[in-house]
Amino acid sequence: MYLPGRRKDNFKDGATDYCKNIPFVLEFGGLTTRAGYAGYETPTIQIPTDYATKGNNEIELLEFYSPRAPENSEVNSFLSQGMVNNWEQASNFIEQINKKLMQINPSETPLFLIEQALSTKDVRQKCVEAVFESMNFAALFIHKAPVLSSYVLAKETILLVDSGAYSTYVVPIVEGYVNQKGVIRSDIAGEYLTKSLGNVWKSKIEPESLNRFTNYAKITQSMKNWGANDLIREIKSRNIKLKETRQDIIKFNHAVDTQIFELPDKQKLEVLNEMFEVPELLFNPIPEENFMGLQDLIKQSIERVDSENRRELLNNIMVVGGNSMIPNLIERLQREITQLEINTSGRVKIYTTQTINERAHSSWVGGSIVASMSTFDNLLMTKRDYDEHGPILIERKVLF
Repeated sequence: MYLPGRRKDNFKDGATDYCKNIPFVLEFGGLTTRAGYAGYETPTIQIPTDYATKGNNEIELLEFYSPRAPENSEVNSFLSQGMVNNWEQASNFIEQINKKLMQINPSETPLFLIEQALSTKDVRQKCVEAVFESMNFAALFIHKAPVLSSYVLAKETILLVDSGAYSTYVVPIVEGYVNQKGVIRSDIAGEYLTKSLGNVWKSKIEPESLNRFTNYAKITQSMKNWGANDLIREIKSRNIKLKETRQDIIKFNHAVDTQIFELPDKQKLEVLNEMFEVPELLFNPIPEENFMGLQDLIKQSIERVDSENRRELLNNIMVVGGNSMIPNLIERLQREITQLEINTSGRVKIYTTQTINERAHSSWVGGSIVASMSTFDNLLMTKRDYDEHGPILIERKVLF
């Protein structure tokens, strides 16, 4: 794929020459880490952000859909609410990616790191220290995920709704800048649905059957839990769907609607009305989580921004993230928002991206676009910059 501003002289024969000096675009998602080179439409790798550790704390990368798990290992993460809270482990994680999956030379490669909407100055500066002190990348650029997603639609003013694994964000972007006072975050997201489905299915199936790993008896409890969730996510992605309109009682035709999923040990799991009921959690009040529905998050966000921007935001709602691919979610959200009393006039219009890849990885794709521009080198913070000015310089380099 060639993008406007892409430096054609980087296209050379041989993997080593091709990768040299081409920016490495990296995003830590709550569930999935996406990484690859600037100029591509899709990440080169998509791996679990969780990782395995043994007694010596050595990191081992995990794999989605793998039939076997690392034995005598615990599952860990360096993220908390979407932000890195352990840069030492994050550095080790990136080192494993470089050695085992990407084979890049950090000292010759600029790093484009994508951060979440609510990332703080303190987290950002710790990142800069880790990049230049531990990871030894040649240069660094940091950009916020929501703004990068907006580049995919080429719109400067949008209300971004990004519902992923562990978080749902509603982010107003006005003339290319995040309006921080309007940013809303909720824990009601994909893994909340995964947990809810797991509670239903674990009452039907023995734990060893509702698990992906064939070496179940030799792995730790945290690894068993991870393997169960990995399998539940797969079943979820194939079966859940929303009704286009809200129903007080969901009509379920057992003969027509029942789905059968064959588990790894050949047992059969019946997926019944939970396929409709669980995704309804995205639109229903959950008081203990301070959640009144996805439509209410959008209402709150719009009403926090200045009145002159509300109409345009309401007319430019962009929905991305893994949950945006639940069948009928876009249509249902359109109906739910239309029925709300929002303190502004205007027509509700919801967009999503043209391809499934862009919908699932919109911020990474936006990062790939930015890092491909001919002017990108001017945005970078180099190791020399770091040595001269320290990590605080990154605050003058960011565009948001």
